[in-house]
Amino acid sequence: MTATIHLMVGFIGFGKTTIAKHLVHELPAVRLSNDEMMIKLYGRNPPAELFRDYYNRIDDLIWDLAVQIVNAGTSVILDYGFWSRESRAAAYARAKKITDDVVFHNVICDMETARECVLERTKNSHNELTIDEHTFGLFRPQFQPMGPDEGYSVINHDNNIKEWNYAAYVLPVREINGKKQVALAVYKSGWHGMIGGRLDGNETPREALCREVCEELGESARFIADNAVEIPEKFRTPMRDVLFRRAKNEEHTYFIVKIPADIELVFCEKDNPGFDIKWLDIDALADEKIILFENAREYSARVVIPAINNL
Repeated sequence: MTATIHLMVGFIGFGKTTIAKHLVHELPAVRLSNDEMMIKLYGRNPPAELFRDYYNRIDDLIWDLAVQIVNAGTSVILDYGFWSRESRAAAYARAKKITDDVVFHNVICDMETARECVLERTKNSHNELTIDEHTFGLFRPQFQPMGPDEGYSVINHDNNIKEWNYAAYVLPVREINGKKQVALAVYKSGWHGMIGGRLDGNETPREALCREVCEELGESARFIADNAVEIPEKFRTPMRDVLFRRAKNEEHTYFIVKIPADIELVFCEKDNPGFDIKWLDIDALADEKIILFENAREYSARVVIPAINNL
């Protein structure tokens, strides 16, 4: 298979890097970022008068690396932005000299969310270029959204904040040597999630769970949803996190179900080839290394783990 060059398109704060890091595992590919090299070589806030010179030096280095990586048979993701039509045309022409397979990934996001994301990131992260509100405003007119008339091979990624209000998730439970374990869906990057997902239309939580379980684990796993016990207290979070594009007032219905220890669970949803199923001790549900959000860990410790122990 011929190696491909993937070009990330989007303004600062659109979430290009988050998507690019997922693509690294899904494709797979090597990700090259001008911003990250800039920070490593010249710091978070290089002098404005020298920025363009620094940028061009790193740009030449990255394209040289891209040539070597593609020639070695591995795909490359250029995590840049390519704000203008001219920059996209130039990148496409340059990439086509390296490989015939060139794909743009167009990340879509509203400017207000991007602005909030950039300011929050600059405030709390020590691994990002320093961009204040004034700088964001100066850069904003330079961005030209990608148009269909540009004629490239494009994959669109809608990264706007989603109104994800209701979801249903199940925790399969088994007992090994007297210890209870739960099954989580695990992405190759290490991120842990639950089996299940969003309600579709007017579905009830159990209807959504049945559909999601069959989609993710296959029709043979339908018994999991059929026998699942609903936890009466729902998990609610008022968080609106622009970094993760999550909306306010999410409500999750959790289910638990005990299954025989000898049954294998295999994640088979084709749209998420990077996921796998992993069994963990139930204490992992309250472990900050496993569950990212504090309120989810608190809910698990207070509600979910006791319910599992009483199953």
